Amino acid sequence: MVELSNAQQKDFETYCKLNEIDGVSEFIIKCAKDGLTLDKYGVAPFLPKSQVQEVPVEKEIIKEVIKEILVEKEVIVERIITKEVTDKNLLIEMEKLKKDLIEREEVINKQKEEIKKMEDVLEHFKNVTVNRRAKYLSSSHLNDTYLE
Repeated sequence: MVELSNAQQKDFETYCKLNEIDGVSEFIIKCAKDGLTLDKYGVAPFLPKSQVQEVPVEKEIIKEVIKEILVEKEVIVERIITKEVTDKNLLIEMEKLKKDLIEREEVINKQKEEIKKMEDVLEHFKNVTVNRRAKYLSSSHLNDTYLE
């Protein structure tokens, strides 16, 4: 049926020898069938039903889970609690401390006033000395050092 040239026949024979295939004519018929199937159906993997294998497909599913977590917060509340003190020594000492505090605040205020007065005097002297600068002749060379 199929007529092959001598070169094609030799190619088949050498291929069969190299790959240790018995029956060159059966191999040629098989190649013709495979070629016809390729032309007829295209290049697609056609496997017999016994060779069909199931391939497991792994799917990665990403889920975002939002959870609410209760957080306990410690709240500090300051309260003024008044309590009557019956110990007269403590009351006398507290009065002494209050008087001492008032006296020290007065001393601090007096010192602040004195500092302000001194700063005013200092500012006055700064202004007086800035305005009275000496003028020198340009030929006096006051910035030059003395060389012998």
